[in-house]
Amino acid sequence: YLSHLQYQIDNDHWGRGYADRKITAVHNFYKWLVKTQRINPKYPLWSYTIETRSETDDKGFTRPVEFIKSDLKIEKPDSSKQPQDYVMDGGKLRPMSIEEKTIFHSAITNTCTPEIILASEIALDTGGREQTVFGLREKDLDNLHTYSDERGDLRFAIDVGGKTGVDTKSGTKFKLFISSKTLEIIRTYLKSERRLARVRLAKPKPQGEQYVFLTKYGNPFYQSDSDRVEWKNKTPSDGAAVRLIITTKLVPEIRRLGGVFTFSFHDLRATFAVDTYRGLLEKGVSSFRAKSLVAGLLGHSNLKTVDDYIQCGESRQILIAAQRKHEENLYGKL
Repeated sequence: YLSHLQYQIDNDHWGRGYADRKITAVHNFYKWLVKTQRINPKYPLWSYTIETRSETDDKGFTRPVEFIKSDLKIEKPDSSKQPQDYVMDGGKLRPMSIEEKTIFHSAITNTCTPEIILASEIALDTGGREQTVFGLREKDLDNLHTYSDERGDLRFAIDVGGKTGVDTKSGTKFKLFISSKTLEIIRTYLKSERRLARVRLAKPKPQGEQYVFLTKYGNPFYQSDSDRVEWKNKTPSDGAAVRLIITTKLVPEIRRLGGVFTFSFHDLRATFAVDTYRGLLEKGVSSFRAKSLVAGLLGHSNLKTVDDYIQCGESRQILIAAQRKHEENLYGKL
C-alpha cells in the first residue's frame, strides 16, 4: 500500500501530505488490530527504529526524548538536493512546456467557460496575475495607447495597480501590454448576450466601472481592494471560483488527456515570461535586454525573479529532452 501511495505521489495524482495521512491512518488501524489481538501476523507488518530528539519542557530545560519511527512514513525529499520545478513569485509558479501547453489548451477548451478561457488567454498574452486579469474593468479596454517593442507586434497599454481599481501584487503600478488580437476578442465578448445577461444580475456600477468577467450570478470572480472597502463585504470574491473550476474540471481533464503536470492560474504568468524571453532571443535581442524587458512587462524592478523563471524553464526543457531521448532509445530496442 505504501508503494501504491508513492506511485500516486510520483505521478502527481496525490499530494505528499494527503498520502502521508492515509498511510498513518492504516498504520494506526493495524497497530490497534495487533494490540487488541484481532490479528496475529506471522511476519512483522513493518519495521521500526528508536530515535532520540531534543525537547524543551515548560520550564525551559532541554532533555532527550526517545520515540519510535516506523518505515511506513512517507519521507519528504531533501529540497536542497532536488531541482526546483517552480518559481516563488507570490506563490509557486511553473512554466509549461510546449507539450503541456498543447494539453492545457485542449483541456480548457473542453471543460471551461468562455470567461475562464478568455482570462487565461489574457494571462498568457500579458503575464498578468489572477487578481489583475479578473480585476479588469470595461473602461480599461477603452482609449488605449499603442505600444511596440522588440517583440515586433503592435500592443495596447493598460494601466494597472495603484489607484486604477485593478489590483496588482503590493499595489505596484505598471502597464499590461495586450495584443490587438486578444483585445479584439475581449471587446467582442463584452458585447455578447452571455456577458450582458451577467451584467444585468450584477450590482450596478458607474459607467465603465463594471468588471469584464462576472460569474453566472453577476458576481466578480475577483473583487478589488477598493470595492471590498466600499461594499464592506465580509466574504469578498478572491478567485475561489476560479480555483474551484481548475481543481474540479480543468485538472481532471488534463489527466484524462494524459497530462501529469500540476497547474494553477499563476503558471500562465511563468509561461508568458519564459516564452517571451525565448522569443526575444530568437529575434536577436541580447540576453540582458530580453530579461530587462520581461521584468518590466511583469512589473518587477529587478531581474532576479526573471532569472529564476528562465532557469526553471530551461531546466525543465533539458529534462524533457532527456526523457524524450531515453524513450526513443527504448522504443528502438523494442
